[in-house]
Formats: sequence, structure tokens, C-alpha cells
Amino acid sequence: MRHTQYTGSARRAELDGIRAIAVLLILLFHSGIDGLPGGYIGVDVFFVLSGYLITQLIVRDLHRGNFSFVAFYARRFTRLLPAALTTVFVTVLIAKIFLPETMAASVRNSGIAAIFYAANIFFWFDAGYFSDSAITKPLLHMWSLSVEEQFYLVYPFILWAAFRLGGYSALTAAVAVLTFASFIFCVYLSWYFPSSAYYMMPARFWQLGIGAMLVLSGLSSLWDRPSAGSAPLLIGTVSVILITVCALIFSEETVFPGIVALIPVLATAALIWSAIRSPALQRCLSVWPLEFTGRISYALYLVHWPIAVFLFFFGVVPGTTPFVLTCVGLSYVLALTLHYCVEKPGMTLRRFGELNIVRSTVVASCGFSLACVAVVALPISSLSAADPVISSLRRGADLPGMRVECDYMRHGLCHFGSGSGDARLAFVGDSHALMMRAVARAVAREKDLNILVLPLGPFCPPLLHIDTYDAKGVRNKRCRERTDRLLDQLRRSAVSDVILAARWQAYATRHGAVNRLFAAPGRSENSEATMRAFLDALKQTVNAIETLDIRVSIMEQVPVAGCHVKDILSQSSTLEDFEAKCPALSREKVEQRAGIGGAEFAQLRLPMIYTRTAFCDDLLCRTHDARRSLYVDTNHLSAAGGEFLASHWLGTGALDPLLTP
Repeated sequence: MRHTQYTGSARRAELDGIRAIAVLLILLFHSGIDGLPGGYIGVDVFFVLSGYLITQLIVRDLHRGNFSFVAFYARRFTRLLPAALTTVFVTVLIAKIFLPETMAASVRNSGIAAIFYAANIFFWFDAGYFSDSAITKPLLHMWSLSVEEQFYLVYPFILWAAFRLGGYSALTAAVAVLTFASFIFCVYLSWYFPSSAYYMMPARFWQLGIGAMLVLSGLSSLWDRPSAGSAPLLIGTVSVILITVCALIFSEETVFPGIVALIPVLATAALIWSAIRSPALQRCLSVWPLEFTGRISYALYLVHWPIAVFLFFFGVVPGTTPFVLTCVGLSYVLALTLHYCVEKPGMTLRRFGELNIVRSTVVASCGFSLACVAVVALPISSLSAADPVISSLRRGADLPGMRVECDYMRHGLCHFGSGSGDARLAFVGDSHALMMRAVARAVAREKDLNILVLPLGPFCPPLLHIDTYDAKGVRNKRCRERTDRLLDQLRRSAVSDVILAARWQAYATRHGAVNRLFAAPGRSENSEATMRAFLDALKQTVNAIETLDIRVSIMEQVPVAGCHVKDILSQSSTLEDFEAKCPALSREKVEQRAGIGGAEFAQLRLPMIYTRTAFCDDLLCRTHDARRSLYVDTNHLSAAGGEFLASHWLGTGALDPLLTP
């Protein structure tokens, strides 16, 4: 074992061990290994450690009177920029060659955001319900680096200004207040705006601030010597256990970050404090595999996620043994290459003096940035787009029906048609109403009338006077606000008919990953009681709308596909390959997956608008027609799918009773 030398260096073997714990949690989590659903807390461990180290170095220089903003930022860039830009460069290049054109363009855009350390903002904008799944975004992990760099951008100014105004006590008070305010802000956002809480720096500041307070409170310094007591070892052991337990029991259903994030954050702070003081803990954390992994942890973090994504694109199934072994093994190989060929040479720029550091950093940054731009502009065709049928299907899946532009807006609502006169028909509901835009456009033009689309939002059913909750138990406040305004909007719209459209399975059943309960979290109900409560809520909603002299019909839920269509298309080289990975489901299977159908709705004695007749024959339900993809994922139609459904309804006269006075 290598013994720690107290030379004033910020590099400590035991801290490398903590880095290793963080990056291994993330690596194993992203490889899909069973039993580690909360491995994402590794990012939070990194945040605490970063806040601790950066505060230690800035405060030291402020006390010495030799703090320099130029030197600080130059060191940050030489430490982080070369390896990050290389990762972006190579990832964009691979995407350009192997991925479909539209996906390669998305990777390019995220790469540009990553270059300017704005990836968290980019993915925050793209974090809506209809965004691609994470496994299709090879630069998604750059969000955390952007958070850190944004922290580094403002944090030194806060410390410097507070120190100049009131010395060490003012500096400590400023960081303490900002840390507490950030935590409260994070808890609030986690309940009401979870994507903002996850991606945005102000909501993550407190995690870096906790690490900073270790230093500012006098609890821990990089240059503290070990103590002989047993308390540090005991506290450190408990901290490791807590971090491990969080990784084992947290999941995507956990409201995170938020109050529960205090557990891994405080455990990490306690582990840092213990690691500096306990010789026994130092020996455990400094064992060669952990120390070595910690030393290459930055490179390992950079390369692991693009590897996982490209393995998925090339057909390796996440979570399987081949995926885990390949992802972990290849990550180490490429991390070693990146560390020794790019990261370490970049750090040697620090030896040439402050002015030369700045000059070298500027030259390297410009060179890498121009190289990335050159890669984006290269006239290289995607190798995965050779099959014309698959290319056509991919283009269709890239245009969801919900993104069809409105013909015109009136009172903030989306209308289709000529614009002369009031809308006759309105589609109202969750995302399944929103995707009716393509249907509304086609029907409005064919029948020369005006149609309104009134979406309430993702997983927001057209049910009045109820609260909805997501799978994490978070109340959908915006949904309640929208449904409370619904009757007034319908009254002002002057429509004569309403079609309620939704993913009914999500509200009528209590089983399945799509479940979005409208019963209070923790309330125990069986499936029969849930169905009864759902039908009662729907009946009350229908009665309320009918009091406005508006007729109400129910749109049958669109059949559920057997796969996430867009993802599987991205992996497929031929139509046969796609159909093998995403076989058409039997009509019986589709009916089972729906969980609710005509028999249940018949209790309400309402007109039904059927969708299954368009997509299913007597045996199978289709996801594509000739060269058109009708779906974008498992249950949302593409624009072509909407036009296909509209053509079916117009051909069979399904909408005629609603389109005539």
C-alpha cells in the first residue's frame, strides 16, 4: 500500500478510494446490473467531494493572499477540458457514422451544449415526457459536469467577495445560507418540477455546499493528521453502509433529489471526514484497485455512458451479462487510454507558468472546439441508414403526432381548420389527446370545419376534481390546475362535441409500470376498487361537461405496441431485423395490455370511438404501414399514424355523428 504523504497536495489516496466508490456505483448502475437501482447517487458523492476539495484550495489561497481567478480557471480547464472535449469529439464522430441522421443530429446538438458546459440545460429542455429514452443519448452524462462547471463559474466569486467584505466568518455564513436555501429550493422542485431539481445547478448547489461546509466549519482539512480514536473508523464504516443501502433501495421511483438525498450526501461528508482521520479507513480506501480506479475516475465517467449507449444501438441488451461485462471492461480500457493519452498530458500544461497555462488552454479549447465543428460538418453517411425501408420508417418515427403545428391559436388553444367560425369538435385529455393533432388536421381539412385540441398534459387524465400522483407519489399540481379550468375553457370554445382521449390503462388499473394513481399515495386499493373509482370519476366528468350542452364521446386507448418503436428502429438494419425485435402483437395480447375496454366503458352508456379497428385485423396489430411508421414509442402515434387513423375514421364514418349538427 502507498502511504499518504502530507505534502500539501490535494491528491489523497483515500479520497481516490471515495472517487472509486462513486464512479463504480454509476458504472454498475448504467450497465444495468441487477440489484443496484440507486447507483445514480454516485453523482451526488462526486458533488460533495468536489465541493470539499475546491473550497479547500480556494480558501487556502485566499488566506495566503495569492488567489487568482485567472490561475483558478486555467487549472480547471487544463484538468477537465481536454478529456471532455475528446469524449465529445469521438462520440459525435461515431454517431455521425453509425447512427440514423436525426439521432446523429441530436448527439451533435448535445455535444455543442457539452462543449460550453450547458448540457444540463440542454437535457433539462429535452427531459419532457416525449423525449427519447436515456439509453439513446450518448452524451446525457455530461449534465453533471456542466453542473460542476457552472458551480465553479460563480463559486470563486462568492468566496472572494465574502472574504473581502467580512473575512472568514462572512465567507462561512454566505456559503451556509446559500447551501440551506439551495436545499429548500431543491426539495420544493423535487416535488413539483422534478426535472429542474435533477438537472439545474441552483438545486444541486447544496450538495457541493455540504462538502464546502466540512472545510469552512473547521471539521476537516486535507492536511489534518490521522487520530488514534475509534470514532472516525466507526463513523466511516456506517457512512459506507448508508451509501451502499441507498444504492440498493433507491430507484427511479424515489423522489430524488430532495429530502432523501440528504442520506447519501451527509454520509459522503461523514466518510470524507472519517477518511482523513482514520488510519484503518485510509488503508481500506487506499487499496490499489480502489486508488487506481479513483485516479482514472474522471476518464471512466466520461467514457462509460457513450459505451453503454452504443452497445445498445448495436443490439446488446442492457442488463444482460454480455452487456455488463463488455460495458465495464471496455470502459476501463478506454478510460486508461483517455487518462494517459489526454488527461495527464493536459494537466502538465500547469507547469509552464500562469500565462502559458492560459495561452495553452485557449489554444487547446479552440482547437478541440473547431475539431468538433469539423466532425459535425463531415460529409459522412450513416452506415445504419443503408436500408431504404428502415430509413423511411425512422423518418416517420421522428415526427410524433403531438408535434404537428396548430393551424391557428385562439384563447391559447390549438385549432385546426380554416379559422372561420367556432370549432365544432374538441379532443380533450392527456398525451393521447395531444397526439390527435395529426388526426385533427386531416379531418378538419377533409370536412372543411374547425377542430380543437385541448391537451391537459402528460399523465393528466380528463377527470375533474381529483388529484393525480405519479409513480413516485408526487402530486401533479399542474394537472389539477388545468382540469379545474377545463369547464370554463370548453364553455368559451363553444364546441358541440368532445372526445375524451387518454391512456386509460394508466388510471383505471393499479398494476404495471405506467400506473399513475389518482388515489392518495399509500392508500391500499384492489384492482376492482380502482376501476370503480375511475369509472365514477369519469362519469362525474361527463355529467359536468354535458351540463354545458356538449355531447361527450370516449376514444378507445390506442393499441399498445410490443416495443419502443423508435428505439428498436435505431438498432435495426433491415425490416426483417426490426420485425424480429419488435414483432406485431396479437389482438388478444393488446386487449389484455389495455386493461380496460368497451365492457367497462359500456357502463357509462357513452358513444365509443374505436382505434383498434384501424391498427388491428382479426389476429395482429401493426406498428407500421408500408414505409410509414405509425408509432414513435409504445403507445404514441407518429404524425403518419395520426393521418392513418384519420383516414380510417373518415373511410368508416366513425366521426360522422360528431361532425354533423
